[in-house]
Amino acid sequence: MADNYKRPGVSFNMDDPYERELYEFAKKRDKIFSRYVKRLIDYDRKGLIGVPGAAASASGASQAETKQMQEPEIENFSADDLGGVFG
Repeated sequence: MADNYKRPGVSFNMDDPYERELYEFAKKRDKIFSRYVKRLIDYDRKGLIGVPGAAASASGASQAETKQMQEPEIENFSADDLGGVFG
């Protein structure tokens, strides 16, 4: 039976204080490192964590589309744009 698993590696430089801190933190969060990383990837994929717009970039949206999704234009906003909500 063929091994049907992919094992991308994550390395941490123990001489770098920042990377050492990340490693120690991850070890404390979940005894099974791969499960912890998979959850982080899933949360990022769902837009629950990560850089705003990263999910849109990963989906193939152009930079202009991503910017438009992140920053709606409001400079020409008028009370009439509310569609009569306030009478």
